[in-house]
Amino acid sequence: MKHSGICADLHLKLCALFNESLSLEERLRSGQELCENLESAAGEKEIHDLTHNVYEKIQKFMTSTEPQNLQESSLQQLRRMCLEVFQKMPNGDHLRPYARLILALLFKLVEVENEENVLLCVKLIIELHKYYRPSFSLDVTSFLSFVRRVYRGLQHEIENIFEPQCSLDVPSIIDLDVNTTALKTFTITMVYTQEQKDDGSMATYHILPKSCFSLKVMQEIPILVVLMYQLFKQHIHQDVSEFIPIIMEFINLKPSEAQKKNPGFNQDIFIDFMAAQVKTLSFLAYVIKIYQELVERYSDSLVQGMMNLLYNCPPSVTNMRKEFFIAARHILSAQQIRPKFLDVLDELMNEDILIGQGYTVRDSLRPLAYSTLADLTHHIRGELSLAKIARAIDVYGRNLHDDTLPFSIQHMSLRLLLNLVECVRQRAIAASTTICGVSGMDHTSGVSPGTARHLLLLTLRLCVLKSRVVTEYYLPALEATCIPEMTDDQPTTSTKDRSYKQWVSSNASYGVNLTSGNAENLNRGSLTSRFSADGLKLSVDSCNISVTKTNESHSKGHLSHLDLRALVKALMTGVRTIVTSLVLCPRELVESTAEPGSIAHTNKTASFSSNRFLTPDELVVLSEYFNYGMRMVDIVHVVVRDGKLYTRSHSSAKSPDER
Repeated sequence: MKHSGICADLHLKLCALFNESLSLEERLRSGQELCENLESAAGEKEIHDLTHNVYEKIQKFMTSTEPQNLQESSLQQLRRMCLEVFQKMPNGDHLRPYARLILALLFKLVEVENEENVLLCVKLIIELHKYYRPSFSLDVTSFLSFVRRVYRGLQHEIENIFEPQCSLDVPSIIDLDVNTTALKTFTITMVYTQEQKDDGSMATYHILPKSCFSLKVMQEIPILVVLMYQLFKQHIHQDVSEFIPIIMEFINLKPSEAQKKNPGFNQDIFIDFMAAQVKTLSFLAYVIKIYQELVERYSDSLVQGMMNLLYNCPPSVTNMRKEFFIAARHILSAQQIRPKFLDVLDELMNEDILIGQGYTVRDSLRPLAYSTLADLTHHIRGELSLAKIARAIDVYGRNLHDDTLPFSIQHMSLRLLLNLVECVRQRAIAASTTICGVSGMDHTSGVSPGTARHLLLLTLRLCVLKSRVVTEYYLPALEATCIPEMTDDQPTTSTKDRSYKQWVSSNASYGVNLTSGNAENLNRGSLTSRFSADGLKLSVDSCNISVTKTNESHSKGHLSHLDLRALVKALMTGVRTIVTSLVLCPRELVESTAEPGSIAHTNKTASFSSNRFLTPDELVVLSEYFNYGMRMVDIVHVVVRDGKLYTRSHSSAKSPDER
């Protein structure tokens, strides 16, 4: 029968694989053919017998031979072929009785095999657990104990890992003690010999590190530990908790400055080591909410370790930094952990530290990095000092006007700025009720009314500048794509249109000054770097927000109708929030005129003016906003019908947006 013939042929291939009388090439060829045809035998009646024979022969061979550390070794090639046969075995009921037996063998091999074979073992363990969902066994506990030993062992090997290695040149491979060399190897290492091959070239060999020293294996182990926790949570909860302090120590490991400056420093090993640290951090991100109290106990090490990864991550490895931000986002979702990052917030707002200096990493990771940082800033905004708030306004004020960022990030930046407005107002009011010196500053908090009002005015200018971009670029571009609704009694030009066109013609130059007095700081240098009010010294990176015509180009296309409506709504409600805060924020210090010794003089030496007036500078900026705001309202005239955009000719009293 055809089916019987397939299984019979595969059985012959299996026997040839373990026939010691055949040459290595013939045995490997038989094993390769066995792997290629196993899938075709999945529906055969004899598949059960074939599965039994495959397991018996492989189990006997793997337990009767020793692991090898030389990739070119014939025994190593045969052992790897056995694992590949396991990998190619089709899943099904025929394999279910042997799943636990195979897993027991694989868990033992993970502890003793070389890097190449262990990586294959890990994939097999994951696949078998996902498909067959075996019950808990002590092999899992033994595996977790092995992982803990590996982490602790690498901490003692940190000097050897980054020590510059000399190339291995020997007359012949037999002159090299491979097993001893493998104990000092952390990644696949080439050995150059003077042995001449058939083609005349010199033979080279590859030493495979043991599993307990392999950095590649350390990148895969956290994934396997996560799977074990998902399947056997109730059995290994305590075992996994013992990983937390070990992980904190591991993510803080790094080469010394002398090692990094050494010309022989191996950058590839460094990248592999950092990749293992980031993978370990991803595991921590998975369990952080489960072990939140335990993680909080080691929070200082966690913060220091994450900053260590940010500082040392090479700019060329974009995927590694991306995985770091994904893990960081989950870690920062833990409520008790966020405040621990308050002390390093200034460093995180430095783009060279947060994102790195590589072009590719900046181009691809800025949205993810800034959204992660914005989430952190938003949740701890109640604990920010005024200096940190000023730094956040500086960073996200630039992002608000950076058209190289997606609109969602610009909109997020606007929402964060408006959330910080309330924090500024609260600090100013709290400072005004505190007994202050004559200078008008609360020396316990470093907050003065002048500082707070300046930040509020700065935020208002940013919103006005964005409103101008909307009215001069985004809205006209959107209206150009709309179909006008024409009626017989519609005038050719509305009064509002005429007044707006007259205003535009009177301000034809794109250099309209949005500010007065000291407001020219908006157009030159940092938003806050030149600002030093009432003793608050701020030192932030420079940023140029130009108000020229090229401020926000259309290189990334126009905003959609819904995006523009959302932006206009956010700007209008935001300006209202800022103006309200300016009105409620104490404006200046008024010295007490009470006689010395009087009750008034005894209780309070100074008070803040709480009259609800805006300063001339604030009124100038607000008047500019009114001009742009009247034009932005036209967004409600744009409607969508049958997938097309139309411009309404008359306002509708029933429109909730217009009301």
